[in-house]
Order: sequence, then structure tokens, then C-alpha cells
Amino acid sequence: MLDRGRDRRAALARSLAVMALSFAPSAFADVFLQGVGDASLGYTDNAQSAPEVPLPEGPSRSPGAYLLLSPGIVLATVSAQAEHRLTYRYEYDLFFADSDATSSVNRLEYHGFFDLTPRLQLLLGAMATESSGYSAITFAPAATAGVSALPEGTAALLQLTTDESLQWDMAPGWRGYEAATFSVQTPLFGTEAPTTLSPTLRLGVERSFEINAVGAEARAEYTTISEGVDLDGAATGTQRQVLTAAVATYRQDFGYLFTGSAEAGVLRVDRLNTGQGHFYPTGAAALDYTTETGAAELSYRHTVTTNVLLGQWSLIDEVRLHGGLPLTRKGELYCAANAAYQRGRLLDSNTEVAAYVNVLLADVSLGMRVNDYLSLALRYQHIDQDSDRRVRSLPISFVRNDILLGASIAFPPERKMPQPYRAPQRVDATDELRGEPVPAEPVPRSPATQPG
Repeated sequence: MLDRGRDRRAALARSLAVMALSFAPSAFADVFLQGVGDASLGYTDNAQSAPEVPLPEGPSRSPGAYLLLSPGIVLATVSAQAEHRLTYRYEYDLFFADSDATSSVNRLEYHGFFDLTPRLQLLLGAMATESSGYSAITFAPAATAGVSALPEGTAALLQLTTDESLQWDMAPGWRGYEAATFSVQTPLFGTEAPTTLSPTLRLGVERSFEINAVGAEARAEYTTISEGVDLDGAATGTQRQVLTAAVATYRQDFGYLFTGSAEAGVLRVDRLNTGQGHFYPTGAAALDYTTETGAAELSYRHTVTTNVLLGQWSLIDEVRLHGGLPLTRKGELYCAANAAYQRGRLLDSNTEVAAYVNVLLADVSLGMRVNDYLSLALRYQHIDQDSDRRVRSLPISFVRNDILLGASIAFPPERKMPQPYRAPQRVDATDELRGEPVPAEPVPRSPATQPG
């Protein structure tokens, strides 16, 4: 018994030592520094995403040309036990005909992967975004941006997000995992917008077989929203909500490139400040295609989400196709796309459906790598938001089209940088990507294989 106790303490000490060494600079880690930059000239038919009939004292629909400039720097380290990737990007969106639409974004992003033991892996992430407008969402990379309803006008915001996930191979065929996220959004410089705070937690276990796996997962989310508005535009006090869910999960590999997944269960929404609650079904399904140089996913989900930009909760049905893939064998031509339709119903203080907002997004980028350092791309984006609200702080109906012609530079080129870590989706985990000090495959990676 004493020997077992000593063995457990020794194993714990080794795990803590590995984790400490992973965070510390190491003489055995390869360090990479890369300068990146994007410049695009674009044209839009709706510079401030205004409705066809303007709101009182709101912006009018106006077309115009604009210039996007986005320099940045990437720091990456790779060792036998850990990978780190720190990225800073600054984006300046200059609208020539409408100075009120001009905005800027500062974004700092971190991704870390740690092999704590042969059976225990840790993923860490963090992002800080300071934006003077909604361009952080509108002009996010085509393959990585989600779909979300937007309020009217512009806003100066600070968004902070941290996340971690722990995966434990408990025994042959058995896997346990835990994931937590903490996010905060707050307005800046006198902007009238909600302040949102939301921690989430997921716990799951999975039993895998040769080509498929079954499991169960529990989820919990606590959210507070202050300085928000009701669905009729009236100011509300601090709103507090707890969301809990339990789902059954299933995954299956189809050949060497495709993986399917599905989940189904029930969730409970409880609005603490009103004492009201409601049960809703929840479910999702996805088909993933992954290679070493690209990835794509077709997915559907039905769930309750928190829209931090609106300061509202909504019940959504969403269909989405996104990813980035090379179009030629050597990757000289590539495509990145995000097409999605979200049918959303906003929930009132009694957690009942009280309003609707539907969003259609089509975002396609066709790129050509001129050489290792320079890429050119033509991008088209269409946003169609349909809502029954006409309140400034709530989603309103608008249509916007943008077309951009841009150039991207990277020094040193991507093939000289370690590939960002990609967690496996397949049951056999063969689609996992880890950084390599010297990538063996010279084919450039498409945007979907890189952090957003």
C-alpha cells in the first residue's frame, strides 16, 4: 500500500515537472518568429450595415470603397512536450466615403498544447480583442468566422476569452475529457452596449471501438448580462441565467478522410432573476473532411446560445459549411469558405420565444500563391439579416454585400513555420496535427488548418 502511494506521488510529481518545464523557456525548444501582413481594397453597398429604412438618428444605407490593412507578428515554439503559438494582429479599416464606418481592431491570441504524460494532454487558449466596430466579426478569415446576429451601428468593445481542455486516456478504448471557457465582453469609451460575463464547463466520457465511439457529456453555463435591453427596447437590470445540458454522443470514421458525429439530449434554461425556466431539446450532427493541408465541415445544431454582442439569449437552428482546401496538388490555388444559415428566436425573461432573427452568410475567398511569401485573393461576402425588431441595441434587418481584392505576405513563409496543433476529430485520431521543427511536407497549408 505504501509503495502504491509513493508511485502515485511520483507520477504526480513527474506530471507537474513536465508541465512546469513546458511553460518555461527551454534550450531544447525550437523558436520561430514570423511577420505577416494583409492589404485589401474593397467595395461595399452598405458601409454601416444599416437597414433599408433607417432608424431615428441611425445611419443610412450608403455604398463606398474602403482599404483594409492588417500587419501582425507570430511567435511559435515547439518542443517534445509542448507547443506554443502567440499571434498579434492589428487591423485598420478605412472607408473613403463614410468616416463614421472607419474602425480598427487589436487582436492578441494564444494557443498552447502540452503532453503532460503519455495519457494526459492539455490544450490552452486565450484571446483579447479591442475593436472600435463590428469589423472584428465582419472581416474575420472566411474559413474560421462563425455566424452571429449583429446589432445596429458601431461600438467600441473589449472581448476577453480563455479556454482549456484536458483529455485523459483512462484505459484502452476509454477516454475522459474536461473543458472550461471563461469569456467577458465590456463596452469602451462611453459606448452603450451590454456587459457580458460567462463561464462554461463540459465533462464527458467516451468508449471507442475500431471505427466508432459512443459517449455521454454534461454541460453547464452561467451568464450575467448587465446594461442590456428587453425585447421592446426598455433597459433591464442585471440578468442572470444558468444553462445545463446532458447529451449522448456518437462518432464514426468513414474511410481515411471523412468522420461523422452526432449528439442528442436535453437542456434546461433557468433565468435566475425572474425564477422562470424551460426545457428544450438539443442536438447536433457534423460531417468532417480532413487532410494534412486542409479541412472542411458540414454541420447542423439546435441549441440555446448567448449572443454577447446583443446581450440576448436565443434558441437557434444552424446549418453551416466551412473550411479551406487546396485546389491543386501543390497548393498554388486554394479556396476558403463559410456558408451558413441561422434561424434564431430570442428568449424573453420567462425563457419563452418572443422574437426572431435569421441570418444568412456567404463568404468565399479564392486565393493564389504567387510564391512562398506572397498570396493574392479575391473575396466575396454576403450578409442578409432578417428580424422583427426595430430597436437600436437589438438585431435589425439589413443586407450587405462586400467584394475585396487583397494580398497577403508572410516572412518566413508558412512552410518554414511549425504547423499549428489540430485536435483530432476522427476516432482513430489520425487527423491530429502537431507542430514540427522542420515540416516534412512542402505543400502550403490552407487557411482552415491555422488558428483564426
